[in-house]
Amino acid sequence: LHSVVAARLDRLPPEDRSLIQDASVLGQSFTADGLAVVCRLDRGGLDERLSDLVHKELLEFESDPRSPERGQYRFIQSVIREVAYSRLAKPERRDRHLRVAEYYETLEDIEFSALVASHYVDAYAAHPDDALANKTRAALTSAAERAAGLHSYEQVLSLCRRAIDLTDDGSDLASLRMLAARAAFGQLDYETAITQAETALGWYLDQGVSDQVADTATLVGTIYIDRSEPATAISHMEPHFDPASRGSAQAGLGAALARAFFLNSDLERSLDTVESALEIAEAHAEPAVLADALITKGSILTYVGRPREGLFVLRGAVGFAEDNDLGFTAGRGLNNLAVFETADGRLRTGPTMRRGLELGIRVGDEHTIQRFRANLAHWLLEMGRFDEALELMDVQEYEHLLRFAKDVVEENRLLIEWIRSGSAEALEAIRMHAAELLEHEDPQVRARARQMLASCALMGRDYATALDTALEVDLIGPWLVAPEIALSAALLLDDAAEFARASAKAAEWPYIGKAQEALDLLRAAGDAYFAGGNSEAVAAFTTWIRLQEEISPLDTVIRSKLLFATVMGHEVPEALDAAEAAYATIIEIGAVSMLNTWRDGLPPQAIEATG
Repeated sequence: LHSVVAARLDRLPPEDRSLIQDASVLGQSFTADGLAVVCRLDRGGLDERLSDLVHKELLEFESDPRSPERGQYRFIQSVIREVAYSRLAKPERRDRHLRVAEYYETLEDIEFSALVASHYVDAYAAHPDDALANKTRAALTSAAERAAGLHSYEQVLSLCRRAIDLTDDGSDLASLRMLAARAAFGQLDYETAITQAETALGWYLDQGVSDQVADTATLVGTIYIDRSEPATAISHMEPHFDPASRGSAQAGLGAALARAFFLNSDLERSLDTVESALEIAEAHAEPAVLADALITKGSILTYVGRPREGLFVLRGAVGFAEDNDLGFTAGRGLNNLAVFETADGRLRTGPTMRRGLELGIRVGDEHTIQRFRANLAHWLLEMGRFDEALELMDVQEYEHLLRFAKDVVEENRLLIEWIRSGSAEALEAIRMHAAELLEHEDPQVRARARQMLASCALMGRDYATALDTALEVDLIGPWLVAPEIALSAALLLDDAAEFARASAKAAEWPYIGKAQEALDLLRAAGDAYFAGGNSEAVAAFTTWIRLQEEISPLDTVIRSKLLFATVMGHEVPEALDAAEAAYATIIEIGAVSMLNTWRDGLPPQAIEATG
């Protein structure tokens, strides 16, 4: 085919053959203005010659008003362009590519930055030299910066890699590595991000450039935080934090370091560090750092007995981030807000999660999208909306997965399989998944894993293991339900001493809100039951269930009603009513596993129907 096309081109008049070769430099499609620059002709005579090439069926003109290439010419077949380009000598290719690149540079339009870079790259490939290498690197860097502004991270990485290959060791190379690291982080390619950022950090440390060291250490630490490795993040950032220097870069480093301390459950150091970061950021009027640091501060306050103040700060910081187009930061704030709203029950967190997902989609931030898809799917499964949860998790395949999202999505799928099938194999798969997470670096992940193991034991009716495991869970967040698991297990064991042990653990719950009120009511119900005060126990249980219906998702309400029925027995009318309501809901949503887990509390018609 190439030979046929070459013969056809050879039959053209020399001026037409030269024009086709000039056009081949511009690509598969091109404008007449661009071609005029390459061949150094006026548009007047050029249009007639192009029409002749269209007539000869070498080119075609796009006139469709709906096409983004309207008004452009293109080669009818790509092979025509390939053959024409291959017959240009390398010096000819270089000269023509340079003419195009320099022409578009004179237009001073950032929209052409990628086009300029591509022509410099092709010119350099045709005939490399040091001067052209410098121009090519500058054009690639400009195009990468433009792509970064558009969140085109894959394009940024491609452009940076080419520029890095043309750059000797020095500040330009370190800057390119930072640009590449941020792009890789943006698309959750952690390995590439860490490699590029740590290499840049090493160079800046060797040079003793303090501001760049702080900025780069901030990026490295943020990547490790996003990988749920807060201790590793601290080790990379803390040696470079020097609040006494008062530099603006120290504000960002302090904010990131405070976040890592917080995630590592070191609240005192987190609060001290975030106050330093806020003071520096205020002095330098750094809105991004202020928003990030305020989110961390608000989060800390909710943990140290100042929940109302913390939520006010957190909500204000989210609004401030949204007003300043700080999408990633606003997403982080909404995630924390959803977490702390669980102090008043998990039912209310769904709308906040949906708001976060909508924000992530709107700003195109993959971190935020993945995190909220995973969390919202978990909330939906707690509500018994299993198909919606699966649909949300199946909506998109990702090249790179956020570690947190990956773990939660796997947990969600296993839970839905268990709930719908009730099989021992499904429950064992959940246990194995949780056990793998017990060695995780992140204390929050470890707490969630241990709580999952306690829940598995409760679902498998191993109440003694459920109690002991729940009591081992560190109460490091209001989203935990381990105290409720422990109290439920002790009641199902019908053991007053074990209930006292679980009640003592529940009394340590530090998060003020309706969830704390629910725990207190369950403790009161258990105390009355073991003291023989059945009427008082029934009153406490029924009040507890009403509160659960107000603040908790559907699965918690079902469990609460069946716990009441199991403990008090069907002889108590209120308990029987609760059991019948729970059974009706189980059948409606198809929660097969609950029929076995809570068989002692099911109403008579359930036993008749299921055996």
